[in-house]
Amino acid sequence: SPAGARLVRADSINLEFSPASGLTPPLALALALPSPGLRADYGWTSEEGLVDVTEAMAETLKDLIVRSSHPRCGIPPVSALVVRKVLRNQNPLLLREYRDRQEIVQVEKARSGLVIEPVKPPVEPTLEDDTLNSGLNEVYLFHGCDARKAPAIAMEGLDEHLSRQGLYGYGVYLAQAACKSLQYCSSANEEGHRCLFLCRVTLGLVFYATGQDHTQRLPPHTAKNGVRHDSVVANPGTHTGVGPTGTQVHREFVLFNKAQVLPEFLVYFT
Repeated sequence: SPAGARLVRADSINLEFSPASGLTPPLALALALPSPGLRADYGWTSEEGLVDVTEAMAETLKDLIVRSSHPRCGIPPVSALVVRKVLRNQNPLLLREYRDRQEIVQVEKARSGLVIEPVKPPVEPTLEDDTLNSGLNEVYLFHGCDARKAPAIAMEGLDEHLSRQGLYGYGVYLAQAACKSLQYCSSANEEGHRCLFLCRVTLGLVFYATGQDHTQRLPPHTAKNGVRHDSVVANPGTHTGVGPTGTQVHREFVLFNKAQVLPEFLVYFT
């Protein structure tokens, strides 16, 4: 590459630009964004940013929130939740980052001779979506947050570097049961609405936690050439040493690379 040049990845094409190349950074960035075809694959419209899909998705997501939750979880019960607005986060930069990371996970494991086995047990119930890549353990999971921070998360993604220390280290924590994520939705925005994310997540090669590890900042290594797992899953019954039972109650998923989590739907509720 010429001195001072940088590389911008656009699908499978490497583009160089430098002060003398005539290809400016904004143009190179535009070329690196997902194509209209890729966006359509995800059911996205041509719009960018937060797109209101309340009419199409509110009933479906309310049903998923209720069905995924434990029957006696939450006061008031989850069934009393009212979905006020649903926004689809059509952020092209996050989508490009997410798809690039999927390719890396797939190639890395294939080159190492590692087989990505289906996550056990399967993530159920879930949002029915035929675009999910089962070969990479791509699933939908919930993440609760302060509603005032939701727009920033939609723009920047969920950053593991900003995470607090959890039972399984410093990562992005997600849940299969909405009632678990709702525990982190206590703060409302200026409209009085709380916010829950439904995220598209690439689990890849899963490591199943056998106990807590507060210091973990990356998923554990596999037995092959120092290659790491791609995520950590704590199934119910995992020993934690905390709480009334001393074991994991809600199933949790921990990701240590923000590019493996696409915060796709913002569900505002009361």
